[in-house]
Amino acid sequence: MCLLGVEAGELRGPNGKGSGAIRWRFYRQHQLHLETGTYRNTDFKPDWYPDPLIPFEHPLAAEKLKDVRLKAVPFDLPAGETHGFWVDLYVSSNALPGEYRGMCRVTADQGQAVEIPVILTVWDFALPQTPTLVTEFGSPRLRDYYRQRAKAGNEPEPSDWTAVEAQCAQFALLEHLGKAAEAEAIVKPLTESFFQWDKNPAAYGIARAKLAAMILAASSRGNATPSR
Repeated sequence: MCLLGVEAGELRGPNGKGSGAIRWRFYRQHQLHLETGTYRNTDFKPDWYPDPLIPFEHPLAAEKLKDVRLKAVPFDLPAGETHGFWVDLYVSSNALPGEYRGMCRVTADQGQAVEIPVILTVWDFALPQTPTLVTEFGSPRLRDYYRQRAKAGNEPEPSDWTAVEAQCAQFALLEHLGKAAEAEAIVKPLTESFFQWDKNPAAYGIARAKLAAMILAASSRGNATPSR
């Protein structure tokens, strides 16, 4: 069966009227076949797992994606198998509180369609515009940590914070791809600290290129595997 799309119906609030203050955003859960299990949980064996979310539309331009490697819809769904979709609902701060009801419509070829009821509760408060969750990547906390270590004489402060943040992002992605040990093996022999490029900038340039190639290779193997 070829699944053609998921369409959002109008959500009607407690006053029975439609609300333009609520927006939908759809993603398809693309599945990857992992050939190596994780050491963190023995229950996760080599198998198919949903991981990347493929957006129906460009997240900023809100336009249909063109000339992309992976498309959310349409896609083929083999008989006897299921597939997941991720739905984000953005509620404006001026939306009326209360219960909203509507439908999602899943369509397939040969005129097949299924309507799924949706019930959304909007509470009578607004979340702050600025998130309060503090992360290390790109934050002053990470820089302050190494600044304090430099003052204590443990190691010099990194001179290129853009490179530090890029390497943090590489390690995070490689950890996600199950390649953390291989990534560490590439970088760790260079120096006791991962973030001191001044000692051997050429070697670190080579290491970053190897990390980027590892990310591309791991992602390509996953993306080349057919979705289920």
